[in-house]
Formats: sequence, C-alpha cells, structure tokens
Amino acid sequence: MGSMLLYKSVILSGTPASGKSALAKLIEQEYGLEIHSIGKLWRQKWAKLYPNRNIPFEDFWRGSSRKDNMEMDRLAKELIEKGGVIADSRYAAIYSDDKCLKIFLDADLKLRARRVSGRQEYSGKTMEEIEGILEKREEDECVIGKDLFGKDYRDSSIYHIVLNTGLLSIDQEFEIVSAGLGKKRV
Repeated sequence: MGSMLLYKSVILSGTPASGKSALAKLIEQEYGLEIHSIGKLWRQKWAKLYPNRNIPFEDFWRGSSRKDNMEMDRLAKELIEKGGVIADSRYAAIYSDDKCLKIFLDADLKLRARRVSGRQEYSGKTMEEIEGILEKREEDECVIGKDLFGKDYRDSSIYHIVLNTGLLSIDQEFEIVSAGLGKKRV
C-alpha cells in the first residue's frame, strides 16, 4: 500500500447488483488495493464445471454444498488477513476482525434489476423476471449465511459504513469510504 490506512483491508458486502464492483474499482485505483471477488471465484468454478452453461449459474450456486461455501470463505479469509485487498464478499464482514473496513451497499430492487438488465446472463428476461432472480438470490444468500455463520449478512450492526447506492452518486460513495479509510495514496 502506498500509505498507511486506518484498516488493513476493505470488505464490500451488499445485496446483488448494489454496486460493489463499481465502488471496488474506484478504491483500487485510488489506494492500490487488489480486488478479490468471491462471486467471481464462484463463476469461474461454474464455468469450469459447466463450460456449455447447461446449468444456470444461479442453480449451480444454489446447489453448492456447505463444504464448498466454507472453502470459498476460507480462501477469502486468507486473502483478507494478508491485508491490502478489497474483498467483494457477502459474508466476510461477519467473520473478519475490525482491522478491516466493513462496508455494506444496498439499493432499491428495481434499480438493481435495471443495473444488470444488459448483462448476458439476463438476456431475454423481463424486468420482473430479473427482479425475481435477484430477490431469490438475496434470500438464498441470507439462508446460507445464517447456516454458515448464524447471522444475516444484511444486519447493519456488522458494518462500519452502510450506503444506499440508489441515493448517492458513485463519487459520493467513494468520498464516504475515503473518509473511513484515512489517507489517500500518494
């Protein structure tokens, strides 16, 4: 890291399509922290197992075992503990210490559906179908989080910063996070 920050790593959690990736990119650019997306690791695993995409990602993920989930979270924890990373993860804030800046992002479901409507995986789906997929995924993630860690990842008491990305510009989000992180990189 280019300067001493108040936290060793940043954990970005939030509802599906709440803007975690966009915010992570800004933090990465400004602070030189490396982004690690647990969702991306899951998608890579899915693509390797199902190269023809004959099983939708949501079905693959929903059918993942407790052991698979614990392994992904073990990998995330190792990365976070090293420091200097931005972890895009639903559950990392639950099991990480307070040496990490824990941020939760949320936005209205309709807005989140609009944000992802252009992605290939939602091609040919109506806005209502996309909303249903996002809503189901959020519910499934809550069930898994409660099973693995005994907590709902949406519980605001877990986080240092909670942002409604539907009410803020990305620049406003970044300014709030920057204030929480401390010094900017030089």
